[in-house]
Amino acid sequence: MKRVWMLGLTIVLGLVSAGRAQEAKPAKIPILFDFDIGEDIDDTFALATVVASPELDLRGVTTVGHDPVKRAHMACRFLTAVGRREVPVAAGIPETPLKPLAYWQVQYGNHASVYFRDPKPVKQTAPEFMYKQIKDRPGELTLLAVGPLTNVAKLLTDHPDCKPMIKRIVIMGGSVKRGYNDGSKPQAEYNIVADVKAAQTVFRAGVPLVVAPLDATAMVKLDKARQKKLFDAGSLLTLSVQALTQLWQEKNEPILYDPVAVTLVVTEKFCSMEKLNLDVDDKGFTKIVAGKPANASVAVAIKTDEYLDWLVDRLASAYPKALPTMRFINEAKMVPRGGMPNRVHVFEDYETDIEKRWCLSGRHETVNVPVGSKRACRAVLTQDFDDRQGETRTLYNAVVFNPVPGPPMGKKPHLSFRYWLKGTDTMRVQIYSLTNGYHRCMMLKGLPEGSWQDGTHLRRGRHLACQCGGGCGPYGNLGPGV
Repeated sequence: MKRVWMLGLTIVLGLVSAGRAQEAKPAKIPILFDFDIGEDIDDTFALATVVASPELDLRGVTTVGHDPVKRAHMACRFLTAVGRREVPVAAGIPETPLKPLAYWQVQYGNHASVYFRDPKPVKQTAPEFMYKQIKDRPGELTLLAVGPLTNVAKLLTDHPDCKPMIKRIVIMGGSVKRGYNDGSKPQAEYNIVADVKAAQTVFRAGVPLVVAPLDATAMVKLDKARQKKLFDAGSLLTLSVQALTQLWQEKNEPILYDPVAVTLVVTEKFCSMEKLNLDVDDKGFTKIVAGKPANASVAVAIKTDEYLDWLVDRLASAYPKALPTMRFINEAKMVPRGGMPNRVHVFEDYETDIEKRWCLSGRHETVNVPVGSKRACRAVLTQDFDDRQGETRTLYNAVVFNPVPGPPMGKKPHLSFRYWLKGTDTMRVQIYSLTNGYHRCMMLKGLPEGSWQDGTHLRRGRHLACQCGGGCGPYGNLGPGV
């Protein structure tokens, strides 16, 4: 009798354990993510939140806004950097922009990795790409849209048969009871007013909506302490977000509107939700329509501090630390500058905007510049694009630019430059060949810190990258007169 009882107990415990194991692995939520990366930095944080969320199955990314192809290149580079190159990206339908695509963020998409290593956007437009994905998985996909609703409206207009196939549309947009600043009254929110007709189409389509308006997003400000915690994590994800934040560089404390909408796909525990019937008037205001059944679940408030702590922890812990520093190889020394070449003297003039055409990594510096100069180029985080000799498992503070729009001239062409280092005495100078897709590099150490210096070396390629390792901080500039 004891043996039979023990056998039965074992079977029962085994069934309970199996049930718990099944409960620990819920099915992932398949989503399509539509956004306007390249304007406010919250779009970058939103993409990072998507890839950092184990609950989500990212089936595709689409871009919207002015120059959606360039935005798609930016998305391709980000996804490749964080190890998600398998996610397809489709460029969308441009709307009449309220804001132009920010030049310095576009630089992220101009990086040579986009042309040599990263996958390219698919040939389909965003609405057609969405339609195929939805038809392949009817009733399963959530559309997550945190930019103007141009792509989503085009999808619903051209393919009305897909409406019952969409599980729900989650939107960052609108203003129900409060606005941007003091929250005293609703305002015409940017994503809605950027394409009012598109917003009206989406809100009236009959597809279930989840809406994150300004009521629950306008107060989600990432303070400096939380920024430090996030960027100190030093992972490929946080470094990639930091790289675009450096290029954005408009506000000290970005407001993270869009990540709130991403979070609502995963959980609603931070927000107060209400069932409302929402519509959009011709001026882009989001209105509550009384007397009609609710068409949306709306976040009308948020626990800001609790949410920010959760979000920063999620982003900071999603990936392991990247490589701590660059490898020291091929040590070299500076060479004398010498006289004028016997045929031609070519230079990159940082006193003009000509370098905007060629600068692949870096930002203007107008305060810390050499005597007699007006500006230099400040290093920002970037990633190697050379898989053969480069290091793609980390990001560096670097300036990358094309100093000469043509082949080297003379038997021994020299490249002279000025540099200023902080926090390191080491610099790597790389000569990239876009023709051959790889680089040659030289490492220099024992360099002076905290003052402008002149340097010269032989030039055997076409593109120069000055990379400063060991935590060079905000500087590492490759200066005027190059």
